[in-house]
Amino acid sequence: MAGALPAALLAAWVGYGQIKTNREKLRWDLYQRRFRVFEFAVRDYQTLLESPTLDTQEAKEIQRQFIEVKLESQFLFRSGSRIQQIMDSIDTDAAIVVGIRRMFKAGNRGLPPPLVAEEDEKVIKALGDIGKAIPDLQEALSEYLSFESVERPRRYLIGGRLSELINEFQLLIAKSARTITGLFSS
Repeated sequence: MAGALPAALLAAWVGYGQIKTNREKLRWDLYQRRFRVFEFAVRDYQTLLESPTLDTQEAKEIQRQFIEVKLESQFLFRSGSRIQQIMDSIDTDAAIVVGIRRMFKAGNRGLPPPLVAEEDEKVIKALGDIGKAIPDLQEALSEYLSFESVERPRRYLIGGRLSELINEFQLLIAKSARTITGLFSS
């Protein structure tokens, strides 16, 4: 019986350590997924700037990943956040650029010069709007991307009791450790 208490305390201490480790892992995973939103917005913008035809496999993959991240971002941030509005704006402008560039690539260069100029202006405006949206996105994401302020997982059990239970458990472990130390020192 005397050996059971230290073993139980050790098991409890290891279990508590695993809880803390898993909680931090969840925070890190959330941080990485949120940072991915910014990363792919920037990569999509760079691809739109650097790839005139958007015809390479890499360009298509980056566009696909941007759309995937945009959809995922709906679940990573508060409902109605500026982030979703900015991502929607970037997506709309990117669609304009992609659509016009693909139209011209398909051989529609026989269009009247005023129409070509008008389409080029739309591309330039859309790229400019995306360029302005990137710093706005960075600012909107800043509260989510400060790792220290990444929201910690809620510790609520029914009625908010989990936090209280953890505190009681920590006090019990400390009290038991003092008792065990007293047993071994006598």
